Amino acid sequence: MCSRYQNLRFGQLATIIDGISRKVLTDHLKEMEKDQLIFRKSYNETPPRVEYSLIPAAKDLDPLLGKLGEWVHKHYIPENV
Repeated sequence: MCSRYQNLRFGQLATIIDGISRKVLTDHLKEMEKDQLIFRKSYNETPPRVEYSLIPAAKDLDPLLGKLGEWVHKHYIPENV
């Protein structure tokens, strides 16, 4: 499995996505799970452990989202940012 698509815990996601609040991250993860873009795996451990991963169909979106990001940076992000 490519490291880009590894299973990530909530804290790891919060670190990677700079500037996002825990509430907003939680809300988005719930929405993405509902939309079947991510898989949430809970472990019956103490302390609780939850991991998130992309489902295969969501991984297929990666090239498209990459191109969309390039377009946004080209047309909407000032060069000095």
